[in-house]
Amino acid sequence: MKLLLLKIAISGVFFSILIHAYLSTKYLTKKTLGYFVLYIGVFLASSTVFFFDRVQPILLMALSMFTSLLGTGLIVRNIKQISIRDFLTGLYTRVYFYSEWLPREMKRQERMKGQIVFIMMDIDNFKMLNDNHGHRFGDCILRKVSEVILTDIRASDIAVRFGGDEILIALPSTSLREAKNVSTRIIEKIKKLKLKNSELITLSVGMSIWKVGEDVNKVLDEADNKMYKHKTFKKVIGIVGEENIN
Repeated sequence: MKLLLLKIAISGVFFSILIHAYLSTKYLTKKTLGYFVLYIGVFLASSTVFFFDRVQPILLMALSMFTSLLGTGLIVRNIKQISIRDFLTGLYTRVYFYSEWLPREMKRQERMKGQIVFIMMDIDNFKMLNDNHGHRFGDCILRKVSEVILTDIRASDIAVRFGGDEILIALPSTSLREAKNVSTRIIEKIKKLKLKNSELITLSVGMSIWKVGEDVNKVLDEADNKMYKHKTFKKVIGIVGEENIN
């Protein structure tokens, strides 16, 4: 009897730890569930038939509750992850950029009296590439362009899938000259991408600088407008034009 009570007490502690893991969601994984199920299995196997009949309903109810909580926790975590990262490209989402990153970074720059440089990029002739080679080819281009950008920017920077094939890069505490170097470097790397059908991938680019006290939406619109202006006048980009970095 004492052994059974000890097992029940240990099970209670273990179950409490797992519930805490669920509530934090940080440590909740399929591996955690595996340990829980394994422990319950060992507990049941080591119990006598007499005592098992008494505790079986409680254990089964606890297991059912935990698996239900696990499913809910994983769903919530997956939804949150989808709202942060774009599934196709791995870039951050526009929702995350506006709701979390931008307000936080603007406050930080206000304390530092700094600035943020925005680089708006758009893949040239993307619709034509999709029409000629199919959407899978278009998806491949988006992934490869995103990989180049993500490996080139700093940990403090952010790359956002702003819409379709339009990508925003935000560079905190960065000068215009440094941002131009980043943009040129990315453009040159993307031009060297080896893709099927030997298509040359080029970008149109626009830049703007946000400084403390300015309307950030107007600054973002400025980068967007400069990018479209650049797209109008250039089919293949070698460097960032002066009209894009005022």
